[in-house]
Amino acid sequence: PPLALGCVTTWNSKCGIATYSAKLLTPALRDTLILANDNAERVAPDHDRVMRCWHAGQDDDLTRLEQAIVAAGLTQVLIQFNFSFFSLDAFKRLLGALHARGLQTLLILHSTADVYWGAELKTLRALLPEVQDCARLLVHGIADLNRLKDWGLVANATLWPHGVEPAGAVASVRDDPRCAALAGRRVIASYGFLLPHKGIVELIAAFAILHARLPDTHLLLVTAEYPAPTSQETHASCVAVIRAQGLDEHVTLITDYLPDAVSLAWLQQAELIVFPYRHTQESSSAAVRWGLASGHPVVCAPLAIFDDVAPAVHFLPDGEVATLAAELEHLLRQPEAFAEMRPRRQRWLDEHDWARISDRLRRVCVALRLAAA
Repeated sequence: PPLALGCVTTWNSKCGIATYSAKLLTPALRDTLILANDNAERVAPDHDRVMRCWHAGQDDDLTRLEQAIVAAGLTQVLIQFNFSFFSLDAFKRLLGALHARGLQTLLILHSTADVYWGAELKTLRALLPEVQDCARLLVHGIADLNRLKDWGLVANATLWPHGVEPAGAVASVRDDPRCAALAGRRVIASYGFLLPHKGIVELIAAFAILHARLPDTHLLLVTAEYPAPTSQETHASCVAVIRAQGLDEHVTLITDYLPDAVSLAWLQQAELIVFPYRHTQESSSAAVRWGLASGHPVVCAPLAIFDDVAPAVHFLPDGEVATLAAELEHLLRQPEAFAEMRPRRQRWLDEHDWARISDRLRRVCVALRLAAA
């Protein structure tokens, strides 16, 4: 039977899940109807397969979303789930209503651990038993899979990998005046939204130690501001540390929201790409995949969020600033340490190409429709 698939997601906005959705659907499921939030700060005009029919946050009862799904005649709905997107009560009601109409739902759970939202404890257990009726619960990590199994969610739970952008043509940044500061330098980079848990303030502090030992180094931070006050506060903290350490000429801080090809072009100027995250409950990192797509060695904090890229990255011993500085110095002085990892990294990249992941999702959706026919 033909697919009549919709995807509930943020879209075309400064949001990692919006980017994830576009990468996942475009290769093999480009006809999917996008059911997006109407309070997004769009980065481009929407295409004609986008409907804005829900409000991200805790106040929408999701009635408009349900009505849009029914009116579109969908038979399957893929939902990108994040605790910040929906009120759990409203989402629970939505799932029940869709299942009562015979629709198949697939949930991509970007985090499964309980989290406090202010004083409120948010837990996926609040969605029982509705999530038991979902056709698939797709998670990114073994810890997530085990957590679902502990809650009795076994038959429909599946480990689902993030994809990665294949190596290819990128934009050029050679004409950007900021690129001149990198010339002749040994560049260490980091990438992703500028948020406290990304460890960028700590990376700058570690770089100050490293630069005193290796004066030919330069720190490149391709870290876009996220539309939230905490991101602006982190930006101010970064600038304060850079100035306090006298690093203005040795750190390039790019906080623009860049096109993917431009971001990748910046990362390709680096010798090492570092993700020194602090504690986070997210299950997988999209940012680290851009580091891997650059083709250069990637260094990560020893956190579960990076478990799914373990074969392709180098892990730091711990998250201390002094350790980070020492490990980066060691790797820069002995780059051959990455040589044996190169074939493993390329194998991992080939296996996680977005085109493969997208086609796999298409085949899952077709199989579910055939089983229900």
